Amino acid sequence: MKKTLLAGLALMCVVASNSMVAKNKNTINKNTFVAPATMKEGDYTANTIIFKVNESLADLCFENKINDAEIKMSLDILGVQSLKKLSPFTEKPKIAFNAQGQKFADLTRTYQLNYSSQ
Repeated sequence: MKKTLLAGLALMCVVASNSMVAKNKNTINKNTFVAPATMKEGDYTANTIIFKVNESLADLCFENKINDAEIKMSLDILGVQSLKKLSPFTEKPKIAFNAQGQKFADLTRTYQLNYSSQ
């Protein structure tokens, strides 16, 4: 379970670092994220990642931290400047599906982190 979250964070780190490398070297490879040509500054929030923590790690999730040594180390390596829950007062849906059979979104483990680009 922790490995799933760490793998997700590692993937985000790879994508972020690869996109910075591509900008600096003007090279593109299969592992590099390339934004659409129509995207311009102001269409996105720089140095920000929004992610959802796996439900199995819910007990480790708090408003401004995820209480796990491996995750903390990964966030430190990424240069995370801030970490916060996007909806700290939201509760998990009481039922999983609505009347049309659509699954309700659980926002209780959705985080935003800001990192340094250095």
